[in-house]
This record gives sequence, C-alpha cells and structure tokens, in this order.
Amino acid sequence: MLIPIAYIEQNYGENISFKFPKYKLVLFLFSLIALYGSIGFIVGDYYTQQGLEKKDESLLLKSANMRKDYIGWWKLGILYREEKKYKKSMSAFIKSLEFAPFNPYTYSQIGYIYIKLKKYDKAILFYKKALDILPWSKTFQKNIYWLKRIKRDKG
Repeated sequence: MLIPIAYIEQNYGENISFKFPKYKLVLFLFSLIALYGSIGFIVGDYYTQQGLEKKDESLLLKSANMRKDYIGWWKLGILYREEKKYKKSMSAFIKSLEFAPFNPYTYSQIGYIYIKLKKYDKAILFYKKALDILPWSKTFQKNIYWLKRIKRDKG
C-alpha cells in the first residue's frame, strides 16, 4: 500500500510549497515500521550490530530475543563458537533452527562444533543434513569425506 506523505500546494503566481500534514507523517512512519518488520526487529537489529562490534554476549542475547528470527541466534552461536563456548554455541544454533529449519549453514555450524568436540559421527550427521538441503555444496561434501577419513584413520 502506498501512502502519500506530502502534497504540493501552488497558488497562481506563488512558489511551490510542500506540506506534510502530521497525520500523514505518522502514517508514513508506521508504514516504514510495518515494512521493516516491527519495532522489536529494528531494535534487535541495532543490538545485533552493537553486539558484534563489541563482541558483547548480552547485547546479542537481547537481539536474539527481540528479533524473533534465526539471525540473532545465529550471530550469538558464532560469537560463542569464536570464544570456544561450544555447548552454548550449539544451543544458540539449535534455537536458530527453530526459526529457519532449512538453513544448511546452521547444520554446518553444528557439524563444525561436533568436530571441535571430537564427536565425528554426529558431525557427519549434521553435514549430511546440510548436504540434503544444499546438495551441490562442495564444501559439505569435502567435510564429510575428510571426517570419514579421520574416523577411519583413528580406527
């Protein structure tokens, strides 16, 4: 829906002036918010940016709870993974899957965490789930191949 936010007023022999009635400006702002999602999404996006810049777990957790989508949880999972907090990272990625169950990269991240925890069978399982969703991914195929070799070599 398009909402006109300004109108042109011109009287004969005068300059053109733009008028912004207050109610139309308010409607415009509400339409922007509706277009972008919600206030929670906008504020959550701000917390995501601040949390990533400052590597602040509490800001990313606020973001994840406000956004109501997978991205906040995904970013939190990445932060935990970088800090080697693998169990917290896995929890964040699993929460991310509740919002986006067909995101192959989330399954890949969980597979990576299982590699770090030396649970190769579970890592293979998650890389296979990622490959089911994105079957042409050479990266997922290579990861499965190398994990099978590691398992075979370790006996």
